[in-house]
Amino acid sequence: MNKMKDLKKLSSCLIKTVVSLIFFIIVSLVFIFPANCDNLIDKYVGGLEDAYGTAIYTNVKSNLHQLLLCEMAYYNDNGRYINCPPNPKNIPGKEPLQWETGHHYDSWKDLGFEMKGKVYYQYKVINAGRDTFKAIAKGDRDGDGICHVITVTEKGVINEVNAGE
Repeated sequence: MNKMKDLKKLSSCLIKTVVSLIFFIIVSLVFIFPANCDNLIDKYVGGLEDAYGTAIYTNVKSNLHQLLLCEMAYYNDNGRYINCPPNPKNIPGKEPLQWETGHHYDSWKDLGFEMKGKVYYQYKVINAGRDTFKAIAKGDRDGDGICHVITVTEKGVINEVNAGE
């Protein structure tokens, strides 16, 4: 009985060692051949692009939630919602675009919503007034010309569509 327990422990230890060794080899290859690391990791670990896309998607929904909170705070201070122009000016594709600042984008600053660096989605607020607004995020992560669009209204209702452009 004890020999069987020892054999199970040994095989478990051996499996952990082999898995650790494979992981170490993959990580080492990433540092040796950095240009090929995405292909290598996708081949052996899989789904890296999907995970990255999911992180971007989650970030966009979080940004829209923050935008909703900023609009609600602005409404409490001013008795109305505020429109904000598309930012960045163009809809990002496979590569992110720089979040823009400057006089044309003052309403974003007035709203208290600002992002640093590059973004994968364009944001804008339309139909803002005394009782309503609609915030829109548009992006084309795969560059196929079909935008993924996520919207949120003053009621906190989030909708998603894919719209060809």
